[in-house]
Amino acid sequence: MQMMEQLRLEKDEEIRQMTFSTEKMRSEYELRIDQLELTLQKYQQMTVKLESTVLELNTRLAQKEDVEEQLATWQAHHASMERSK
Repeated sequence: MQMMEQLRLEKDEEIRQMTFSTEKMRSEYELRIDQLELTLQKYQQMTVKLESTVLELNTRLAQKEDVEEQLATWQAHHASMERSK
């Protein structure tokens, strides 16, 4: 009978240790998940900022191309006027 009691106590202790270990792992995983979610939010914000910068640069590029096209048209017209003199 005493042996059964000893085995039960050992198993109870083993269960307590496993429960503690499981809870510790759960806590660590939850912390890691929180950290990853924060990192994800940071990268999402960075992506939005970068997309905004790309849009701004594309707009500036389009404006530059328009100005270059206007300059080329003006130069062609000016050259034509010079030739016709």
